[in-house]
Amino acid sequence: MRAEVWERDTSPSRRRLLGLAGGGALLLAGRRSAGVGAGAGGSGGSGSGGSGSYAGHRTRPAAPEGVLGANFNEEPRGMTASVLGDLRTRWVRGFVAMPELDSVEAYRQPAIRALLSFAGSGHGTVLSLKFPHRTTPLPQPGSSAMDEELARVDMALGAVLDKVDVLAIGNEPFLETRDEDRATLLNPFYKALPHT
Repeated sequence: MRAEVWERDTSPSRRRLLGLAGGGALLLAGRRSAGVGAGAGGSGGSGSGGSGSYAGHRTRPAAPEGVLGANFNEEPRGMTASVLGDLRTRWVRGFVAMPELDSVEAYRQPAIRALLSFAGSGHGTVLSLKFPHRTTPLPQPGSSAMDEELARVDMALGAVLDKVDVLAIGNEPFLETRDEDRATLLNPFYKALPHT
């Protein structure tokens, strides 16, 4: 587990976040890493943005402006409400490797299931969609391989839209992409993702 400090860029809706990716943003979030460490920032209950009704049945924590957030990456075991309480944060982030959705329904995938549970208990949530292509070429828009990626995105969106607070298209895309694809395929691939 890692603790990070997040800043708020805007007050985005999920559909707006997806649209931003088409404009070239690889990481869609009100999240910019501003530092790492348990002593930085403040509690998840502080910051601007206030609370309010979210999707008609839960209260959102304050926007993640200068607050401490917890990150479990893809392994949510051990991340509990009591751990978040000890960290004095209301925000938690994880990612899902998209190929996992070929064998596990999105809402049953461990990271998504954990984030939906945290969201249901009033925590702020950030989900990153990870496209692991370290050893395989990035699919080209219009190809059948790209259609497979877009179908996975649709599955993830069906499980999390209007439930998680921030959806990020990509998780360390440069590290998840072969060196030879970074200059030619990286941007077209990520630009095509939000157009599902």
